[in-house]
Amino acid sequence: QRRVMGKSESNMSHKLRLVRGLVAFLASTTGRDKACRTVQYGGRYVSALLRLYSKSFAPALELAEKVDKISSQMGMTRKVLRIGRPIGIAMNLAQKLNDKNQLCGSKRFRVLSDLCLTLYFLLDHVLWLQRIGVLKGNLKQQKLTDWWSELAWFGEIVFSLCAILLELRDEHHTASQASATGSDSKQSTPQYLCSQARWSSLRLDLLRYLLDAPVCLFFMDAIPISSGTAGLLGVVSSLIGAYQSWPTV
Repeated sequence: QRRVMGKSESNMSHKLRLVRGLVAFLASTTGRDKACRTVQYGGRYVSALLRLYSKSFAPALELAEKVDKISSQMGMTRKVLRIGRPIGIAMNLAQKLNDKNQLCGSKRFRVLSDLCLTLYFLLDHVLWLQRIGVLKGNLKQQKLTDWWSELAWFGEIVFSLCAILLELRDEHHTASQASATGSDSKQSTPQYLCSQARWSSLRLDLLRYLLDAPVCLFFMDAIPISSGTAGLLGVVSSLIGAYQSWPTV
């Protein structure tokens, strides 16, 4: 009976931590953006599946259209959540440009990545204002703004991948040196654990950007993949991002 009670209390504690984590996650702007992104791309994937079965299942097409509306609204919601983000990124970018140490090695690519990300958010703000009618712009102009914003996003992805690959190389070199001169007892030191956490984080970042790259190219009409495939890749990327942003409670 004690074992049963212990397991029950452990399950309750785990569920409580999960709920607290979810509340803290959704309370942050980043968490809400990741949640909306997951629904946005998940809707794109589900819509594609429904359209595949629309011939054998009559209501599927109507459901797909409703899912498309939800996905579209999640995209517009994310644009609102991004208001002001370019300011913080631009301030950090200005500090990096004033520091010569930030312009060497992988840090150089981080600076270029931040520059592209700032441009992406600024163009995304313009696109949002065009779509809600604050700025004048026909459909062709909106598509042009959208294309340039996606190009800026692709630049951020490419430069981030370059930085991550260089940082992974440096981490591997440092770990190789430590293992050659150290002992097994060093594997429990804070420095070693921090290095392992950094290694894991970089690998997740690498996977996330590799998944985002074809999605970005799809929006630019640069590669022949289906909307459903782009949606699936976006969902996996979003879940990785949510996992990385999940708070420790």
